[in-house]
Amino acid sequence: VMLASLTAPESPGGMEVVRRLMEMGSIHTRSQQTGQTALHLAVRHGRVVMVRLLLSYGADANIQDSQGTTALMFASERGHTHVARLLLERSQCDLTLTDKRGRTALSIAMQGSHTDTAALLQAHTAEILSSNLLFQVRGTLKPSLMLTQRVWTVVS
Repeated sequence: VMLASLTAPESPGGMEVVRRLMEMGSIHTRSQQTGQTALHLAVRHGRVVMVRLLLSYGADANIQDSQGTTALMFASERGHTHVARLLLERSQCDLTLTDKRGRTALSIAMQGSHTDTAALLQAHTAEILSSNLLFQVRGTLKPSLMLTQRVWTVVS
């Protein structure tokens, strides 16, 4: 499954082989050296088709590797805006997760000067902010989302 995530099947037959590999193996298997999953690899290499397929098989976008890096952080680091959008649309990415250096996906995108990716993450954060504020009066207030450099704290 790990190597299959790096492929770019061009024919229906090739895609069928990849699907069978996904069904036979565990999509959450981690590399012993890095702790990365097939989703981490597909995201790092910008393999949109494979990212979509892995997510359809239930890949967890919030799994952190040995450095604390998530799939969304890899997309942010590489400036893969199209992959970041896919992750945000098709999985429950936790934007508050930090790596071992204390960086979020948004701060990584900003540090790498990936303005399109940073804008996407900021827009997604604003969307969460507005929906969380609507439910603020309904229950116990607790921290649920923090933007980079802890400038804002949002409650749900």
